Amino acid sequence: MGTNNLWLEISQKYPNINFQFIPCSCALGSFNEFLAGINSEFDLVSSVYDVNLLRAYSLTATELDLTPLKISVPIQNPLSNKKRLSLDDLKGQTIALSPRGEFSCFDRVRDLLEKEPTITIKNINGFDIPVLNSCVENN
Repeated sequence: MGTNNLWLEISQKYPNINFQFIPCSCALGSFNEFLAGINSEFDLVSSVYDVNLLRAYSLTATELDLTPLKISVPIQNPLSNKKRLSLDDLKGQTIALSPRGEFSCFDRVRDLLEKEPTITIKNINGFDIPVLNSCVENN
């Protein structure tokens, strides 16, 4: 179930609840400011369910959906044609990830990727448009 379907399903089940969607940048600074608005600017957030994030902001959360890990690659990258990837498929690639300690879920991914010495991990502070453009330019 995707995020859009999730909200549609919730609104059908609870028609008396009104939702107002607030756009949020994925850049880490903006995201931190966004999360700081919980209980003052808004009540609910649909985001990564991560114990580090919950601890950092003294939040509680309910896991509503489990989404398989996905990787974004430019259309010209040969991996873009694959439905599933293995660790072998990622050999020789550079993978952009948030720094260790930010999100425990990405720390587990990092642990797996570090087992393959030909995979390069590049630390990034959020996935904003300049970072995405850089990833496309560098394949």
